Amino acid sequence: MPVTHDASKALWRGLEPILCVGDDGDFRPGIIRWLEEIRTEVLDSEEHVLNMVAIHAQGMTYGTQSSVFETGIDDKLSLNMVMFRHDYAGIAAVVDVVKSTDKAVAALTMFVRNLQSAAGDHSGKTQEMADQIRESAYADLDLLFRDRLANFDESQDPRDVLQCMVG
Repeated sequence: MPVTHDASKALWRGLEPILCVGDDGDFRPGIIRWLEEIRTEVLDSEEHVLNMVAIHAQGMTYGTQSSVFETGIDDKLSLNMVMFRHDYAGIAAVVDVVKSTDKAVAALTMFVRNLQSAAGDHSGKTQEMADQIRESAYADLDLLFRDRLANFDESQDPRDVLQCMVG
């Protein structure tokens, strides 16, 4: 079964199942595998009109017993064609940076919760404040990640480009 996208996350935060080939097989979406095939087998030139591709994800999630509409998904992310090559080392670097970013935001929200509790706030609003901090952090990171990912190509060292994301 394909991995479904978590509607609470921006598309760049869910790149791993879209771009990574696992040890047990290639379960990337068919369009991604097709783009890789076009780039590697059909097009001879490295410079082509298909150097940049926008992934546009649309859909919805359902609630109780799939009878209620819960959340809508409409997100777009531009990536260089190199990101669709299953053997490109930059993909692992991107996935690692996204995972590290998620851990950092989780640590920040935990810090806020602990700080509020240490200050004596036991009103139950600590979770609400932590959620606001999480949303704000991801909102601030969103444009940075989208811009860096759109401009990420083979000519750059993945560590250098991605260090700018988290550094």
